[in-house]
Amino acid sequence: MFSASIGAQIARLEAIAQDKNLGGVYILIAGTMKMNEILTTTLQRFLVREADCKDCGAGTYQESNESSSCTPCPVGRYSASSSEGCSDCPDGETSIAGSSECYERPGPIFVTGTCDVLGYNGAYHAMNVTKSGRYYYKKEGEESYIYWDPNCDKGIEGEEKWILDNNKPSTEKDADLDDDINCTYGGSISSDSVLPPIGENTWTLWCVDPDLPWEEEPVTISASCPEGQESTVVGGKLICIPCPSGSYSGASLPTCSECPAGKYLESSTSSLEADACCTCPVGLISFPGSIFCVTEVHNWDFRGCISGEKVGDSSEGR
Repeated sequence: MFSASIGAQIARLEAIAQDKNLGGVYILIAGTMKMNEILTTTLQRFLVREADCKDCGAGTYQESNESSSCTPCPVGRYSASSSEGCSDCPDGETSIAGSSECYERPGPIFVTGTCDVLGYNGAYHAMNVTKSGRYYYKKEGEESYIYWDPNCDKGIEGEEKWILDNNKPSTEKDADLDDDINCTYGGSISSDSVLPPIGENTWTLWCVDPDLPWEEEPVTISASCPEGQESTVVGGKLICIPCPSGSYSGASLPTCSECPAGKYLESSTSSLEADACCTCPVGLISFPGSIFCVTEVHNWDFRGCISGEKVGDSSEGR
């Protein structure tokens, strides 16, 4: 049991803490008062309020019981909430710093909307992991790349960007991955995302003419899909789905195209050319995206009628 004098000091310190509305951990300046070891230990336990201690969030961990803060998991590791440590990513997967989960090598992507003269439009494949834990991408058959750089000019306040570049990025450098110091590239978008921003987004592009300023242009990144499929986003991830009946698609194209009026297609096809669609026989017509032809127009719209039901209504010609 503590002596009456020690108990009185504890009660006094508690009253001071409450009166000053001090929160959490209280710092006692050495030399202000002399306490024996028992009093010091008791005060530490008393003055650290349990309500002020919070679990480390997902993607972080507590290094030790004495630590007052949470530390992000490093690249290639992950953690759930309330973790005392991080786990290694499974074989074939990786993560960026501060991750709650790992991700597999991403599938190919397709870029459209950049200035044609830059030559960046086309299909790209994930190649290797950079120091940030993100993959860089290389264009099929060409020396064009997409990569993430936290600070491409090594400035004091660098801006995190996904970059379109003709220089291969380093997998060993922390920043300025193309090692040119002055951020020379063909296009960029500010982002800290794990993957290149999917869908249509505004990129800053340098369209060759040095006398013209940078241009803000819509650029679309979609999944690079096999023939007969198109790209879509589900749960924040790019996936490929079959083209609907009445449409066609070539390899790597991000979307399917409808058969034009006067032609039809009973199922999707892998052909790139519109002549993959069948021409309606003489005397029959069709709407764009049709799966069959009709003899005459009754204001019916057959687009999307996979099972053959008529969509719409008309009393004409009944």
